[in-house]
Amino acid sequence: MKRNDSSSLSTALLAGLLARDTASWERLDRLCRPFIRFWARRAGVRDSDLDDVAQDVMVTVARKLPTFRYEGPDDTFRGWLRTIVRSRASDWLRKSRHFPEVKGGTEGIQLNAQVPAEDDGSSEEFADIERRLLVEGALDLVRSEFEPTTFEIFVDVIQNGRDRRDVALERGVTIWAVHKAISRVMGRLRSTFGPLAE
Repeated sequence: MKRNDSSSLSTALLAGLLARDTASWERLDRLCRPFIRFWARRAGVRDSDLDDVAQDVMVTVARKLPTFRYEGPDDTFRGWLRTIVRSRASDWLRKSRHFPEVKGGTEGIQLNAQVPAEDDGSSEEFADIERRLLVEGALDLVRSEFEPTTFEIFVDVIQNGRDRRDVALERGVTIWAVHKAISRVMGRLRSTFGPLAE
């Protein structure tokens, strides 16, 4: 990989993946599976097939990760993963013959006009969904590493957007304790996953 590896994955997680560390691959799978399922569903994969496609995506990622390169300043691991999801979903649909019946003539033109254009993933709405899925996955992975109160403070302030002073008053702790809780969870997320969810 060119460019600073931490721009998409933490160096530790990336090293574990490249070393074929089982725990690192399990962590990546748990983190990315909701994202993979979301994009496979958007590509037309039926819910009953989503886990099979997600598994195929992870096999492809495992095979191609050592050769992945950042070619431009806007390249991200998440974008690369989305491309793999689309490719695997397309292959799955073609092999499974889950395409709708093709209509021709005027009826086909009218039906085609009703189909929304494929989203390239660049819309703000879908970027927000991706971020939310990745953040939720990351939080789920680190939740057990913290006292419940520490984790709840982080969620109250960062995820729910509550004011730090209000959270401190409600929980009977100092504002310093709120800052410390947020810093500890955020530090763990960054050291484990890098800014993958950004």
